[in-house]
Amino acid sequence: MKIAAIYILYDPSAGGRLYLDATADLQKRLWAHKHAPPNHAIRSLPEHTLVYYEILENMHQALMRKREIKQSGSHTNIRMIKQSNPEWRDLSAEIAKQAGAVHPNPLT
Repeated sequence: MKIAAIYILYDPSAGGRLYLDATADLQKRLWAHKHAPPNHAIRSLPEHTLVYYEILENMHQALMRKREIKQSGSHTNIRMIKQSNPEWRDLSAEIAKQAGAVHPNPLT
């Protein structure tokens, strides 16, 4: 099942870098970030963990929300994460459960 969303990935080994993006299919995008080959259209971010996401009704809403968050600055990202996920734990399993994943590779 496709899940339109905005999401934030976190990499503590890269100085705590945050990566914000929007997608029409969150489970598929997360898998792609973990397994993308070099020079692929999807950035390979294998060490990043999903620390925040918002489910939206469609891709248009996801893009609008992404723009809103980016315009608010990085302090907004951190505040949102601390409010919803104070331990900064990986939320990827929640997405797999919501999507009804039965196979580790959603691309197949």
